[in-house]
Amino acid sequence: MVELTPIPERAMHRFLTLLGLAGIAVAQPLLSIFGDNPEYFVFVNARHAGTLAFALLVIAIPPVVLFGIEGAARLVGPEWPGWVH
Repeated sequence: MVELTPIPERAMHRFLTLLGLAGIAVAQPLLSIFGDNPEYFVFVNARHAGTLAFALLVIAIPPVVLFGIEGAARLVGPEWPGWVH
């Protein structure tokens, strides 16, 4: 059986912080624009799954990318993730 290692509490806190900030700064404005203009999804012939995938990507991708940048900063030095965050 594979034993999963727990995620450090500090890393989880940083990811959740990035998720909240990206939601306010990126996802909310984009989803608001597309929510006010549903004709775009009709124009590109998007189905329910495509629309849902778009929303999930807008919500999930920015914080994951930013968290990855923090992880890469950890390779430079132990204090760098704090500066990048």
